[in-house]
Amino acid sequence: PKGPFQVLFSEKETADEVILKKISKGDVVVTADRGLASRAGVKRASTMSPVDFLKKIEPKGTPGEKPFKEDDIEEWLRIFSTDERA
Repeated sequence: PKGPFQVLFSEKETADEVILKKISKGDVVVTADRGLASRAGVKRASTMSPVDFLKKIEPKGTPGEKPFKEDDIEEWLRIFSTDERA
């Protein structure tokens, strides 16, 4: 079912190929991969960095409260980033 978030698994194709086949204008692709972001833009999909995505889904709490620890964000970046800092 397609909802606000959709997790896909690739089998014989690369993950990028599966994502690019599924997306269309108005979809949002969360990625730190510049190549994928560029190709998604050609299909008129929006892109968002993993850091911006985490900030967007972060639960709202008391002002100044930090629901995610810096270590949590660094772990997500390590897992999903193509940066050399990972």
